[in-house]
Amino acid sequence: MPGRTYTQNQKKERSEFIQEYQPWQSSSGAKSFEGKRVVRTNAIKSGYFKESYREFRQNKRSHEARNIEKLIREAGKTKEDAQFFVLIEQIKSELDDYYDRINQGGLSPHGVMEATYLICLVRTTINHCVTARVIEDLHLHKEGNHDGCSPVADPTC
Repeated sequence: MPGRTYTQNQKKERSEFIQEYQPWQSSSGAKSFEGKRVVRTNAIKSGYFKESYREFRQNKRSHEARNIEKLIREAGKTKEDAQFFVLIEQIKSELDDYYDRINQGGLSPHGVMEATYLICLVRTTINHCVTARVIEDLHLHKEGNHDGCSPVADPTC
């Protein structure tokens, strides 16, 4: 169902009201340490939204690079450790094949940029996933839930 349709006069009145009221001045933002930590990484959770990555993705990338990106995205979304490690092995294998192919054909400037982009994307995604898992383990441990505690959270569990 489409939203309400405003007349030009209503739009102008609403705009003037909002400019006078300035609701963004009342925004409180995150207060707790946990909230600030979450908000700080909103735009760069998986690395796909970093400015340099966005600029690079606007250009052409090889089919192999797009397939590796897809695997990286899947690894970033998975919640199961076993599936995560399977995807990491697939990414490693695909990257090895990719680097073998670009080394055989000679390194073009675009190939170097693409390879650097993939390395940074893998590093950012893996760091985010591992950090999120460790933080989750620490929260479970702090709450007294020791089922599935990792040695990182508490080596004595």
